[in-house]
Amino acid sequence: MVLNGILAGLVGITAGADQMAMGSVLFFDKVKIDDPVGAISVHLACGIRVTLGVGLFGGLAGGAQIVSQLNGIISIGFHFHHRARALHSHQVHHGITGF
Repeated sequence: MVLNGILAGLVGITAGADQMAMGSVLFFDKVKIDDPVGAISVHLACGIRVTLGVGLFGGLAGGAQIVSQLNGIISIGFHFHHRARALHSHQVHHGITGF
């Protein structure tokens, strides 16, 4: 029964997935971020939209829940930005190419 919520989310998102990702695909193309399979659009942009949707439409929807969801999005963003910079620094320092 616990996984029913996860399954419902997966089923619910598939109806408009092509429309949700299209705007972000165009944005990433415009700013010249190489994303040949659209993985950034699907995982980043749609993930943010769905996370905010929990704050807007979830069982505890309201201002406090939206702020909580935004804090989570920002925290994860800072975490991955820091990790990407550390990886890039390591590659530059050790002369690793092809990334």
